[in-house]
Amino acid sequence: MSGPITPQGPPLPKSLSIFVTRPGKELYEVTVEFDDAKGRLADLLGCLPEPGCSVVALHVAPLPHAEAAGTARAPLLARLHLAVTPPIDAEAIRHCLEGKAYVLGAIVRSGLSGVLIDSSFPLYLTERARAIVLDAHRASDMLDNLRLRMGSGGAVLMYEQGRAYGESAGAAYVRTFGSAFLRTHPEYALRLFTAMGWGETELLEYDFDHGTARLTMRDGFECRSQRSPIPYSQFIRGCLAGVISAVTDRIVDCTETHCIAQGDDRCEFAIRPRA
Repeated sequence: MSGPITPQGPPLPKSLSIFVTRPGKELYEVTVEFDDAKGRLADLLGCLPEPGCSVVALHVAPLPHAEAAGTARAPLLARLHLAVTPPIDAEAIRHCLEGKAYVLGAIVRSGLSGVLIDSSFPLYLTERARAIVLDAHRASDMLDNLRLRMGSGGAVLMYEQGRAYGESAGAAYVRTFGSAFLRTHPEYALRLFTAMGWGETELLEYDFDHGTARLTMRDGFECRSQRSPIPYSQFIRGCLAGVISAVTDRIVDCTETHCIAQGDDRCEFAIRPRA
């Protein structure tokens, strides 16, 4: 089935706070458990000492056991990274937070010499799959090293590994969203790659009755820092083939027709049934 493609808005950068550096500042990681109600997070942030206390990063999540129970208005955990100027200290921050009746507990951990490393673990994707974080540039270098050491065999290996990853991810998407939804709105499966930072994807056209599609990826991590006389992507195009194979329940292959490694402004891919 072919159909209209839902437009998407401009991309908004999403920052994952791994560490904070603020030379000359005192840094604190603050973990607060509080009863959730309308306006309480804003009130919590508003009670921090002023002036001289700024929020560098903020993450809010339900307590793991409360999320599993599905309790309405379950307690939340807020984790804040704060940069402060003396005389504000850990005790002053804790005193402000614990003065709120809805705060169930607050833990304040100090950084060291203007450096604070986030202590959040484990990491999860939205569907509660365990996650790891890789620097995109180093991931690209890792794939490039495989090409360098194994030549054309490395390229084939990357494509097949990408396909295996894509098939597994696509099967998970089908379980989560349903086959009918993804066949009607296949751009949503591709946007998940954008959400995970792989590149900005756009589905240009598709015809799943015939197993064909055409799509682009801008700023893809595999190709963005490379230069090549021929299309460069192996791992990502394998992933795309695997995802679409899982969603359409038919084996397809993916060919890269334009590539930023060649100087194009985007990578473009064509999906066709495997001969």
